[in-house]
Amino acid sequence: MSVIQKPKLTEREQAVEDALVAMHVTYDVHHLGERGETRSGDRPWKHDEWMFELVRRDGNPNFSKAIAAMRQTFRTGTGLRKFPQSYRRLGKPYTTNTLAWHDEQKLLQPVKPPIASLLHSMFMDASGATQTFEDWCSDFGSDSDSIKALETYRACQQIHNDLRKFFTHEQHELLEALLEGY
Repeated sequence: MSVIQKPKLTEREQAVEDALVAMHVTYDVHHLGERGETRSGDRPWKHDEWMFELVRRDGNPNFSKAIAAMRQTFRTGTGLRKFPQSYRRLGKPYTTNTLAWHDEQKLLQPVKPPIASLLHSMFMDASGATQTFEDWCSDFGSDSDSIKALETYRACQQIHNDLRKFFTHEQHELLEALLEGY
């Protein structure tokens, strides 16, 4: 499936991109495909899965070496897909759930998510990781006797640790400030 490579960035997304350049951080985004997993009795969620690979370098202009690396999966709903730029609809949009509408939906392409979306999601997930499990459950409305809740809490702690290892304290603070209210 083709991917729309260069989405238009908002001012905030561009500020995050610029900050990463100043931090000597580069990244790649790979589309892993469409998924439709179901979680314990929930309806299937059709989405696009992505892999972000980030590398922070030391900034030496002669021979730059990697000093930190991180990989993170990210998911976007299919509602974020767009038609290719070359697509031109003739007339009004088709009525939902008609054969013509279904044919047109097949033309939609995933849009590469901006790094700001990934980082915002990671910072949000990591925000409660310094709390005790019981406090975290209370804040997020989870049952402290739930194994699923404990697994989610531990995943949030892992994201928190990954961010702290990858970014310096100053970089972390700057990115959090840039992403506030995103």
